Amino acid sequence: MKSTLLLLCFMSLFCAFAQQKKEGSIMRFHASDNCLIKLKIDNRFFNKIARTITVAEIPEGKHSIQVYQAEPFSTRPGEKLTEIYNGSIRTYDAVQYTCTVDPFINSMDVKEKEASEVFYSYSGQNAMHSEKVNSKIFSLLSAAELAQFKVSLNEQNTDVEKLKKALELSSAKQLNTVQVEEIIKLFLFESTRLDYIKNIHSQIVDKENIKVLKSYFELNSSKDALDAL
Repeated sequence: MKSTLLLLCFMSLFCAFAQQKKEGSIMRFHASDNCLIKLKIDNRFFNKIARTITVAEIPEGKHSIQVYQAEPFSTRPGEKLTEIYNGSIRTYDAVQYTCTVDPFINSMDVKEKEASEVFYSYSGQNAMHSEKVNSKIFSLLSAAELAQFKVSLNEQNTDVEKLKKALELSSAKQLNTVQVEEIIKLFLFESTRLDYIKNIHSQIVDKENIKVLKSYFELNSSKDALDAL
């Protein structure tokens, strides 16, 4: 009787573990020219523009893929989307796919390896239906918002707290380099300044002017990191 109960308990635990196990594949997308991209899988846009987008827990099977070059508007919220790839791919569980899109010939090179990482959830709240493609994802930081931004940062005691607050306030915002300059002035350490710029780089609307921020860095390694963005 005891052995039967133990067996039943073991089977229950095993089933619970099996149900909790996350399967699926991982896909990492980027463009060969390192442009900002936006991604659609199975007619759903992922609520993010970036140079690299990684999606995890993709169910095994055939999926439609559309990749767009994203160009944030400089004077208003939103971005211009230009399709640079439209196709499909069959995925298998426990495989990681690195997908490099060539925007000049609208092709995608795919490399496979055994999956070992988990990132952006295919089925999570970060995905939204394609009908919302024109909804505002990033809005331009206004002068009033910047003023309040600086007040909030000055209320923080350490660079760690300031960085956390700055990233929170920058969420879903576009910024220009003049605004970024005003913000990084409030950080004590240049490592914090660099961390902030790295995190919001994709949201800067005039990236060609980032070089003016070098004056806030003394270390060559920091300047090199800024150039590499």
